Amino acid sequence: MANAPITFMTGPCTVYLAPYGSGGELPDIDGDTDGLSWTGGFKLGSAGKEDIGTGGVTLRKLTTFNEIRTDGTTGPVKALIDTETFEIEFAIHDMGNTGKVNEFLAGANKYGTTTTTAAGSSSGGYKRVWLGDEAGEAKLWSILVAIPSSPELAAGNTHLFLRKVYMSNDPAPVFQRGDVAAMAFTFRALQDTAQTANQQFGLWASQSAEPTG
Repeated sequence: MANAPITFMTGPCTVYLAPYGSGGELPDIDGDTDGLSWTGGFKLGSAGKEDIGTGGVTLRKLTTFNEIRTDGTTGPVKALIDTETFEIEFAIHDMGNTGKVNEFLAGANKYGTTTTTAAGSSSGGYKRVWLGDEAGEAKLWSILVAIPSSPELAAGNTHLFLRKVYMSNDPAPVFQRGDVAAMAFTFRALQDTAQTANQQFGLWASQSAEPTG
């Protein structure tokens, strides 16, 4: 049993985003985690996992409980779930247009659009994203974290898909001598009440078999 145990999981992961509602069918789970094609979505960081900071991708299930105590006991007798959500946190080093990171910097809660101005005879060309008002509701995204390991198959992959998320942190890249800038991302899940009751956050899929073809 050279491949056992296969319950270990490891990275590095690749993160894909799609504006909420525009992501089509999820990619096949057996595809290259750094080269998936997701209709309506894009890879965050043009080099995928090679753009993820060394801290990796952190996945959190956040739950708060309300402990119920009665007058006849000194300890809690029940724990009721009060709130829950999921959180994904990572940093991207790709600060170029192809990775779309600078579009988040220009407007973390907008679907940024980059425009290109060609160079002239006496002026350089450039790309720009306008900075503007971000009042109103946060922009919504769907997120897919592609993990190159599976607890079910030695050479398998795992997908974490959160259907409805928003960027909940403040972009704060640091530019300094002798180090490369990075932009931190934190996405928090919202409950999508339009979906079936037990599917309103998303899914966790672990590959358990190779393709039969």
